[in-house]
Amino acid sequence: MRKAVESTTVGQPDKVCDQIADALVDEYLRRDPQAHIDLDVMGSHGMLMIGGEASSKADFDLAELARRVYHEIGYTDEIEVFVNIERQSKEMEGSRGASDTVIVHGYATAETREMLPRPLVFAHALTRRIDNLRRNDPSFAWLRPDGKVQLVLERDRVRTVTVLASHDASVNTRDVQTIILDRIVTPVVGEEGAQIFINPIGSFTTFGFQADSGASGRKQATDTYGALIPHGDNHLSGKDPHKAERAGAYMARYVARQLVSQGF
Repeated sequence: MRKAVESTTVGQPDKVCDQIADALVDEYLRRDPQAHIDLDVMGSHGMLMIGGEASSKADFDLAELARRVYHEIGYTDEIEVFVNIERQSKEMEGSRGASDTVIVHGYATAETREMLPRPLVFAHALTRRIDNLRRNDPSFAWLRPDGKVQLVLERDRVRTVTVLASHDASVNTRDVQTIILDRIVTPVVGEEGAQIFINPIGSFTTFGFQADSGASGRKQATDTYGALIPHGDNHLSGKDPHKAERAGAYMARYVARQLVSQGF
């Protein structure tokens, strides 16, 4: 049976929106631990939109924080930020416990140290290596933040790896492919005959919000178990711990880990 998973780098447009949404939640909670937050973030071609509900005493510049996160990820262009956030309804503010119904799943496996599916661990290792080299190795200064990895595993053997890595226009496609194969893919998956595709359609020099839109909550499979088990239609980012979809997902994962650790 073949299992396919995806992982993204920190600069993939949907994940940019996730990180901004979570940074805003963190700042709300830092200033007001009792804050109730439910935010969505969307970005496209020089624009970022922050919307949702926030019941909190905290007061800070959301647009400035969003820009800071965007630049810390590795983007150098400027974005125009629009904020439209209102207080939650009185019914939701006054509710105790979960204010909505949700479906959450928890999963764990003994096949990896992380208790995550093996193909997902491989895929995350590749995107993490891309991010780390871009940020910390001067010889990879030509890499850009946007990227994605798709990996197919069959009977514990990596069959196919596809890497999409954005890069500076000064580096040609063949050099990008050679360097990523030698320095990123091979150290993680080895040389066991897998099919490797690196930027298969050519150069990837237009990227991020200049090439694609992004929205928080669209990478649920990457955030959880690689779409190898079912997941509900509720996402994690932009929500405080009072929200059942976030707390429930964490608790379900905790229970699954405990069961696997005890040999079930």
